[in-house]
Amino acid sequence: MTDSDEGLYEGDDMQYQINVTSDDERSSDASAHNEVETDNEGAGMVAEPQLNIEGDNRGGSGQLENDTQQQQCTDDRSEAESALPEMLAKEFASEEEAGICYQEYARTVGFGIRKHNKRRNVKGNITGRTWVCSRQGFRAAKHMENRCRGREAKAVTRTGCRAQFRVIYNEDTRQWACSFLLRVHNHNLTPPQLVHHIRSHRGVTGLDLSAALSLHKVGVKPSQIHEFMVDRSGGYDKVGYNRRDVENRLAATRHASLKESDAETCLSYLDGRKSSDPSLFYDFTITSSNRLGDLFWCDGGSCADYALFGDVIAFDATYKTNAYRKPLVVILGINHHRRTIVFGFALLSDETEHTYTWLLETLMTAMNNKHPRTVVTDGDKAMRNAISKTFPEASHRLCCWHLVRNAQTNIQNPEFTTEFRRCMMNAYTKEEFDRKWKLMVDNHNVAANEWVVKMFEDRHMWAEAYLRGKFFGGMRSTQRSEGMNAYLNHYVNRRLRLIEFVKQMDRQREAEGKDDFNSSDGRPILVTHLKMYEQQAAEKFTRAMFLLVRAEIDKEALLTAEMCDRDIMSTTYRVRRFGSVGKEVKAVINETSKTLSCTCKLLETIGIPCSHSFVVFKAQNMTEIPSSMILS
Repeated sequence: MTDSDEGLYEGDDMQYQINVTSDDERSSDASAHNEVETDNEGAGMVAEPQLNIEGDNRGGSGQLENDTQQQQCTDDRSEAESALPEMLAKEFASEEEAGICYQEYARTVGFGIRKHNKRRNVKGNITGRTWVCSRQGFRAAKHMENRCRGREAKAVTRTGCRAQFRVIYNEDTRQWACSFLLRVHNHNLTPPQLVHHIRSHRGVTGLDLSAALSLHKVGVKPSQIHEFMVDRSGGYDKVGYNRRDVENRLAATRHASLKESDAETCLSYLDGRKSSDPSLFYDFTITSSNRLGDLFWCDGGSCADYALFGDVIAFDATYKTNAYRKPLVVILGINHHRRTIVFGFALLSDETEHTYTWLLETLMTAMNNKHPRTVVTDGDKAMRNAISKTFPEASHRLCCWHLVRNAQTNIQNPEFTTEFRRCMMNAYTKEEFDRKWKLMVDNHNVAANEWVVKMFEDRHMWAEAYLRGKFFGGMRSTQRSEGMNAYLNHYVNRRLRLIEFVKQMDRQREAEGKDDFNSSDGRPILVTHLKMYEQQAAEKFTRAMFLLVRAEIDKEALLTAEMCDRDIMSTTYRVRRFGSVGKEVKAVINETSKTLSCTCKLLETIGIPCSHSFVVFKAQNMTEIPSSMILS
């Protein structure tokens, strides 16, 4: 080897020169440190700048004003010094391995890095790569001079730092090796306890991302996922990323999964589900611009639930649980565990009568045209008209929660709101209701109020006195629907796309299985004075319904029954509270079938025998609850 060849070896299409200088040597050519690399470098030999292994920033443009600043800006930490020989002497199997090595060095020293230029040969293969300090360069002048900002500009972090690390590829050894290293920085280095905040040293690992995706699917928020990872790692400085990094990685993974348009992906998913769930049903409309308009879907479990519990439905619309700002309609019911169940979901294009009519007709198609007996809604006019048109025989109840809120808004008198709620919820007779309503209106001088007048006209849709005897299963408001919306909000946010939203429907099914298990596992302790009735109730009703029946059995101890009429077919009893001469109810029992009807109509309204029934059973010396009093 000749002198002219010393320190040179030939790459793919160029030659690199490596000069390793001592610590006190300095490069006199500043331009060499700032050499610009391009991808088009196949024209000849390029001389590389010298490799400076310096321990501080003294001299040249990096000189600091005092010894304290010099100490802050030097990378003389023992771990970094021990890493240098490895970086200089080691050959790397890949460009990525070299980058990891320099990143670990930068973490130890206290600065961030980023990829800079790369070299390619005439074949287009990468033969050289440079990493620079994250503070390299300067922010463009147009960004510095911009005065019309919608929000506060980010702080300036670029200082023109020239620290860098460069590797080249040796085709003979098929390895990468360091060709240039500049350690001098023109800024203060980050203390070890704050290094984990530097962007280049943050990143969600593959294992952590897999765990985060699993947690996110079951409704854990990104901030909670991050706190879990911090706790598992042993501290914020050890986890390796922050909350925003978790959010970004989850979003990137979510977007990468959508290879088709969102609507097409969703419809493909639903179509694929039919292979494992033949009873799954979905339907949709297409707009004039050939886009998805309305979408309804329900699975086989929902259809089976509707066949059993579809006598009562409630639905409401919300704008808060999808990325499209479309009304989400959750169609709900209540099962024998008094648990809210889902009959179907719909994303609608608008809230017009025509759209709601389409939804209800589509629901009937999915449910074999079984019409509900009662419907609970929030009182939207378009919804009311659609219900009257589609379910003409159904009783329509207005949500009591919405009515109380409307009373507060329209009258703005807490005392009136309290009395209005009492009129609405108490089991008055129609005559009692009318009398108390008039008294309330006169006391508060609101007889001419437009809202009050309208409410009285619609009293058959919200007053318990007028709705008693119609089966609502204990559902008085769409609070169950809103509760389901809150449940979905636990899993869903405004950024969630249609396909992901559809997948959330399966999550609410586990609770019903747990209720079935609880009702069959073990037996409740008998605590009432009528244990024969209580024992039968424990065997015939689910646990949730049994607790309601037991409360009615308890009330029986305070009642007395007096026979007031009797004929061949039936006996009538007058039931009142013991020691009271006030309100009474009448209960009529059929002597042949042992069926009982009570003027309180609790059985017809909720589906359980009332306390008045039990005092009559006792008077009749009956040892069992008649099967007619146990709804199937």
